[in-house]
Formats: sequence, structure tokens, C-alpha cells
Amino acid sequence: MLRRTYEAAVEDNISFLASALSFDLLLTAIPFVVVLLGAAGYLVQHQVTTQQIEIRELVEGLLPPHAPGAGDRFATLEQLFSDIVANRARLTLIAVPFFLWFSTRLFAGLRAALNEVFDTDERRSWALGKLLDAGMVLLTASLFVGTTALTAWISALEQWSVWFWRFCVQLLAFSSSTALFFVIFKFAPARRIYWRTALVASVFCGVAFEVGKRLFAVYLANFATLDQLASDANVAAFLLFLFWIHYTALTFLLGGEVAETYDLVRLRRIQRVRLG
Repeated sequence: MLRRTYEAAVEDNISFLASALSFDLLLTAIPFVVVLLGAAGYLVQHQVTTQQIEIRELVEGLLPPHAPGAGDRFATLEQLFSDIVANRARLTLIAVPFFLWFSTRLFAGLRAALNEVFDTDERRSWALGKLLDAGMVLLTASLFVGTTALTAWISALEQWSVWFWRFCVQLLAFSSSTALFFVIFKFAPARRIYWRTALVASVFCGVAFEVGKRLFAVYLANFATLDQLASDANVAAFLLFLFWIHYTALTFLLGGEVAETYDLVRLRRIQRVRLG
């Protein structure tokens, strides 16, 4: 099975397809980050209004302990937060249309890549395809918001032990990513995908995605810094982020190859049973 998957991956040239998906993913990530900054600006402004405090006081409470004054290492970040809150409406107005455009383009690329992996032609109309892409974007946003809300709710339960809290957060993150992969593998290709085939591929992608995310998070926690943005460690973190994007796209396509191989093995097993 491993040999068949490797041969199919080489034949489909998934490295080239992963590069194309990585480019679309980067184009989607830029306006998505701006949308998050705009949403963070609204949340900060809400806290400032309800608690009757200044933005600088609220931001200082979110940052690590530091000495204010001329030598403040986080003065740039505090000013950045203030600018984000002041321009939150403009950031949202500009970023949302770009995010919708590039995100639907990303899911269109995912559909095309899966059709290439599964050796099938796109038989759906352009309008139906765009409607499917928009639904995928809505589902992804819903999973992101729901996971964030559940994580915040779990964090508020102080009576839970630390290890159990971490287990619940990790399980929630794995479940949400696996569910998203399952929906993509089940509905994005033009041909009908058996639900067990989509489940096998989604679990494979979910595990590989979590492993890559953990390794990247370990590097950020131990080497990246906030006080020196132009340090070598931060430059390496940016390069590793680009590599992680490509790794995620490659993992997704490998999941498609795993699904194709599993489906082939399943059909052969059914044929043997019928012939026997």
C-alpha cells in the first residue's frame, strides 16, 4: 500500500500541485490575518469602553512584564495595537473582500488538485463550483470561530487540572482540523467518495497537520522573540512558516493519494468476495 501511494504521488506530481496550493494559501493568509487584526481591534475597543480604561493600559496587561519608558522593548507593539484599534473599520472593509476572493480561489484549487489525484474530470458547473467553494469558506470560518469559543470556555473552567485542560484543547484542535479535511475529501472531488475513504484520508491529514503544527510551535516558543523582530531566529521562523505552508499542502495531497489507494484496495477486496 505504501509503494502504491508513493508511485501514485510521483505520477501525479503532487510536489508541483503543493507549490500551487501553497501560493493560494499564502494569498489567503494575508487578508485573513488582516481580518483577525480588525476583529481584535473591535474586541479591544469593546474592553476599553466597558472597563473605562485606556488602550495602552489594556495592551500592557496582555504583554509580558516590562519597564515603561525610553527603553521599553514593547513600545512598538503597543503603538501597533493602538493603530489597529483606530483603523479597525478600514482594515475590515478592505480585508474582507480580498479574503472572500482568495479563499474561494483556494478551495477551487483544492477541488482541481483532488480531481487530478482521483483522475476525474470536473463535471459540475462554474456556478455550482463557486457555491461549493463559498460553503467551504463558511464551514472553515464556523469551525475556526467555534473552536476558538470552545477553547476560551474550556480555559475559563479553572477547576480542571492543567493536563486535562491541555488534553481537551489538543483533542478539540485535532477534531476540528480532521472534520474540515473530512468535508473537503468527501465533497470537493467531482466523483463520489466513500465515507470511510474520506475518514482515512482526513485522519492521516489531521495527524500530519498536528505534528507539523507542534514542531513549528516548539520553535516559536523556544527561539522566536518579540523584542527583536529582525533577529535571526525570527527570520528563520518566517522561513519555517513558508515551509510549514508547503508541508500542509503536501500533506493534504498525500492524504488524497492515501484515499485513492485505500479506495482501490477496498474495491479489490469487494471483487474478491464477489468472485469467491
